[in-house]
Amino acid sequence: MSHYFLPFSFKISSPIFFGMAIFIVSTIMSCQPKSLPTFLETDQNFATVKVSHETTKTEMETIKDSLSKIGIDFDYSGSTFFDDSRLQTLNLAVTLSNGKIGTLTADAVNLQFKYFGFIYNSEKFKIGEIMD
Repeated sequence: MSHYFLPFSFKISSPIFFGMAIFIVSTIMSCQPKSLPTFLETDQNFATVKVSHETTKTEMETIKDSLSKIGIDFDYSGSTFFDDSRLQTLNLAVTLSNGKIGTLTADAVNLQFKYFGFIYNSEKFKIGEIMD
């Protein structure tokens, strides 16, 4: 019968073990896509649009129709969609009635964790990542 001696101890300290377990679980949870429902708010003088990985092709068409009523062209024709019609990649061009144009692109990874779109009012026009 032979005995093996290891140069280190296999004793696991409970606080360290549980601390590492919590860290691993929280890291895995933070990699999950965020809940980011599509958002559209318009009036004659302003528009806010936020899209994400949850946005469907039907919702994009609804946004386009709503914005055209207030003179904003919303061209998402370069975007791609998954088989379930959810947004895969975003390629967007927005043309305002005053002639200002903005474009943006976002890939599938970024769409899972952030909103993209634009905010327009009489004072500003911002297109790109939109904070919650």
